[in-house]
Amino acid sequence: MKENVAAIIPAKGHSNRLPNKNVKPLCGYPLFYYSVKAAKLASSLTGVYVSTESDEIANLGASYGAEIIRRPQELCDDSVPNFRVIQHAVEWIEDQQGYSVDILILLQPTNPFRTPQMINKAIEEMRGSPEADSMVSVRKSREIFGELGEEFWTPYEKQLPHRLSNSKILHVLTGHLFMFRTARTLKNDCFLGSNIKPFVLDDGWVDIDIDYPDDFLLAEFYLNRRKETYRYFFEE
Repeated sequence: MKENVAAIIPAKGHSNRLPNKNVKPLCGYPLFYYSVKAAKLASSLTGVYVSTESDEIANLGASYGAEIIRRPQELCDDSVPNFRVIQHAVEWIEDQQGYSVDILILLQPTNPFRTPQMINKAIEEMRGSPEADSMVSVRKSREIFGELGEEFWTPYEKQLPHRLSNSKILHVLTGHLFMFRTARTLKNDCFLGSNIKPFVLDDGWVDIDIDYPDDFLLAEFYLNRRKETYRYFFEE
């Protein structure tokens, strides 16, 4: 029996850093639309839900085909972590929709660069790894990090490579998706658990976390440049 998988798109009506961010137009559609659209076209999902306190977002989300979870005001403050928001969503789904959420996938509106195939592939990999408590999206990086002292910079690596291309390959967390086996994580008051499975993005996959006005400009550039990859967003 396949595990039930629900997608949650948390989309508040207000944002202190960038007001009305989730409904700000990106290539003609509200920012949160892209997460809903990709999820609705992903065949592996049992349900797609938008968690919000905003009437505007609720009405738009319903018109895009998502189920709406009315978020309590106490879960709308910027200091409230997404962990609490998605815990509330799981409880609401199981109470109101009548099925157990075995796996929850969190799709943050601030990273719109997903495809239905990406979501389906991630779910397939998660279902194929019953020992995994959670899954996070990651990308390869050769960046070298270090600490700033009073005068000098000290790299974390004991010795810098002669060329950056020889530096150690690390994998950096991205915001494309977070997935949870709820019984081992959210329902156990735990975020990612012990066994965190990576979903490794292909080289060149766009990784933009939209938080500032200039991020919208860069996102528009990539959406326009890669219209074939993201054609789903612009098809009726």
